[in-house]
Amino acid sequence: LFREQVEGLLEGGVDAFVLETFVDLRQLLLAIDEVRQATRELPVIAELTFGEDLVLADGTTPDRAATALLASDADVVGVNCGVGPQACLDALRGMASVVAPGGPRLSIMPNAGLPQRIEGQFVYAADADYFGRMAPAFIAAGAAIVGGCCGTTPAHIAALRAAVDRPPAERRDPAGTVGVFAGPHGAGRVTEGPADTTTGGAARQAPEPVIPPGAAAAAADDA
Repeated sequence: LFREQVEGLLEGGVDAFVLETFVDLRQLLLAIDEVRQATRELPVIAELTFGEDLVLADGTTPDRAATALLASDADVVGVNCGVGPQACLDALRGMASVVAPGGPRLSIMPNAGLPQRIEGQFVYAADADYFGRMAPAFIAAGAAIVGGCCGTTPAHIAALRAAVDRPPAERRDPAGTVGVFAGPHGAGRVTEGPADTTTGGAARQAPEPVIPPGAAAAAADDA
């Protein structure tokens, strides 16, 4: 299954592979291997999705997962989706604890909190301002690539972009090398809704997001 997707994406001329939303470490390692059997030139971003308890379905913790991924041929390892920015940040910190300087880059692409279905609409509680306020913490934890997943909109990505564009001294990012990525699952309408104490934001009305052409070159996932 992975090989079929990889070959199709290569035929389409992709610039990179984003392997994301994996909840099974073995499946992600298998996907990385399939990509590397097909090409060794293109970069691979490999991301896992952890639950609120910061473990995968089989009990693997972020640091143990990162150790396994470091032995693979991924160029970037990280986390995405999950239950919101703070939980993803906690998982990223666990992964960063075993990544030595000069090792693979780290990435984080959280969703906008867990959605609630209200009057036929999915409501995500983490708004764009909250995402922007979280960006310095993402960077301080070691993220070289930041972005958004489910429930994020162009406003969320713009807030991350604005935070990344601040002078390194202001955003506590001495290296000054952070990229912003609009993930393939950053779709869904954010509507007026109650505040969510787990994410710190209040949902607001936003247009259906449109990912700019070229923002995401390719994505192969486990969903």
